[in-house]
Amino acid sequence: MIDKKTTASSILGIRGGAAMAAIVTGAWFALGCAGPQTHVQARPDPVEEAAKKNPGAFYAMPFIGTETRNTPAGLTIEKVAPGSSADRAGIQVGDALLTINDVPLESNRQLRKWLCLTCKSGDVVQAKIRRADKILIKPMTLDSVKIRYDQWVLFKDLLNGKTIRLAITTGQVLNTSHTLSPGQLAQWQDSIKLGLIANMETMYIRRFSGESNFQLIDRQHIETTLNELKFQNSGIASDDTSLKLGEALGATHMIIIDFSRFILPSNQIQDKAYEKLVDVQTGRVLSSYQIPLNNNGLVK
Repeated sequence: MIDKKTTASSILGIRGGAAMAAIVTGAWFALGCAGPQTHVQARPDPVEEAAKKNPGAFYAMPFIGTETRNTPAGLTIEKVAPGSSADRAGIQVGDALLTINDVPLESNRQLRKWLCLTCKSGDVVQAKIRRADKILIKPMTLDSVKIRYDQWVLFKDLLNGKTIRLAITTGQVLNTSHTLSPGQLAQWQDSIKLGLIANMETMYIRRFSGESNFQLIDRQHIETTLNELKFQNSGIASDDTSLKLGEALGATHMIIIDFSRFILPSNQIQDKAYEKLVDVQTGRVLSSYQIPLNNNGLVK
């Protein structure tokens, strides 16, 4: 299991620009093994563009655009994103954020929880700040930052104090674009699986590493359990199979990624990758997302 801790400003902090977009859509890299037509590269669309293409896959999370630090004086503002809610309200670096709508704020986590679970984009809130020896009231109209819905589902549970044990694995990895020997196909599938899982792990570690009640189940443990359940060769072929794996791992949730490569009528190669979040206890698919890929339309 991986338990990491970073600054508590990773959701509501300054990272509302390019860095936030990279995390939200996923910092995807090259996938595949050596050989003709085995290279796959996912495309990190700008988050607004990705949300327009697939609006149901994103949630507009309230965002004030500050990075804060717990100090004896209160939540001290260390950074303010240009043009953000806080910037437009005149909040400055060095201010101490005392309350929002008269709710006392004693920690970064409390600020995140209150904003994310009680507010929505466009709400007008009253922020009380201390600047030097003065107490000021600053009205703020909340902005929003797009977050993938699967991440929002887990983040909301984490803020509510639930423990998340997340397993990431692949489902079906298919290739109908070439006639491959069993050995070649297995090598190709292993390479694709490794890339998909490694990059999804990177995204979730970056997103939730500051949450003490988030655990990412070790990849080797997943592989060992797959082998013990004799699912390795067939992949996660059904929701029933995924639930059995999740229960064996002690996971609360699973991310399952399906990948396929096939030939279009135009004799071009097409790649498709889909990710879904599954609640292990109920078996419900909580969200699904088509991963954008760069190499759609490779010439065969």
